[in-house]
Amino acid sequence: MSEVITLFRLNILLLLKDKVSLVWSLLLPTIMLFINSKEITSINNLSYWWIYIVFNSFIYGVGVFALQEKDSGALSIIFSIKWIPKQFFFGLLLTQILYSSFCLALFNIIPVVMFNFNYIELMFFSLLAILITVPVAFVGYNITYFKNIYASTISSICNILVFLCFIIINVRTPFNFINPFLIIGNELGNFMDGKINLIYNHKSALNSNQFTKYYLF
Repeated sequence: MSEVITLFRLNILLLLKDKVSLVWSLLLPTIMLFINSKEITSINNLSYWWIYIVFNSFIYGVGVFALQEKDSGALSIIFSIKWIPKQFFFGLLLTQILYSSFCLALFNIIPVVMFNFNYIELMFFSLLAILITVPVAFVGYNITYFKNIYASTISSICNILVFLCFIIINVRTPFNFINPFLIIGNELGNFMDGKINLIYNHKSALNSNQFTKYYLF
């Protein structure tokens, strides 16, 4: 546990020096929120914006960052001193959870001002978005175990795919069948409504960008 805390503190210090990442984490969702402001009728509509912020944090802050450390040889040095891959991952995960929470806290101020939503309620559900998006961090970190995969390549691919996935959420396209923002965002929206999906029906998603619902209650 001490290794996790040490790595967590180190990562926080690195984040504090990187102001650009914070700007980019909030810039696109803020712009898209203004563009789609007429479509926002309830708090549930914000689930996709929250997922975008958290998804980016986990993909870039855990997966791509770990790859960068691997490419630079830093991971080899760290692990040669002590084999702590799990501790390294959880150090990154805790860092990005805190970072995501901070980004969400700033972002949620905007819908409060624009739509007069309750800030406490926004924070509760946006923090829930962090919880259900945690598996993305595990997937991102596992990329480091593949050989001949480099951070620059993965980062470029992620930049294109993340932007594309976010802007086509409201577009009827077969690609939305595998759009992580739509899938996770709809699940969060269903949970906010007190509903739980057991099955994801891709045909329904293609027609209406919604899940076919099979509720437990």
